Amino acid sequence: MPKVTIELGHLSWTGRTKREAEAARDDHLSALFGYAGSAVPQLLFVGQYVAVLFRQDELCWAYQIYENGTPWSIHSGSETRREADFACRRHLAQSVFQMGVTAPRVTGLEVIHPEDDRGRREHESWIRWQSAFAVAKGSGLSDEEARAVANAR
Repeated sequence: MPKVTIELGHLSWTGRTKREAEAARDDHLSALFGYAGSAVPQLLFVGQYVAVLFRQDELCWAYQIYENGTPWSIHSGSETRREADFACRRHLAQSVFQMGVTAPRVTGLEVIHPEDDRGRREHESWIRWQSAFAVAKGSGLSDEEARAVANAR
């Protein structure tokens, strides 16, 4: 049976399936960060993105997003780990979104935390706007005209 290998920088984990390789990765990273107690960084893996949630200081949680190993976005200011997790997942959901000609191919909704009702509603509204904009652009409207159509939805 072929093996699956997951790489993160210079680290790699192998399993018989992707799920086994991911479990090996998660176990290893949890062991590496185990010393930090409640401040253990949290890693989220979504497509080509890796997000790291971490305690920035005693008062603030933050997250950094890497795309294909390159850092490109950092956000701070969340008072709790949960708030940072919700915000990070909302950000990732928009990052993985892919629009088709008239409808989304990938919505990103599966990335939103299951308990983040507000985030789900906001993302669904954002998807509707993106879809309306894409349809308007596809009909030959300018960016400005398409934005006006999407805003009027």
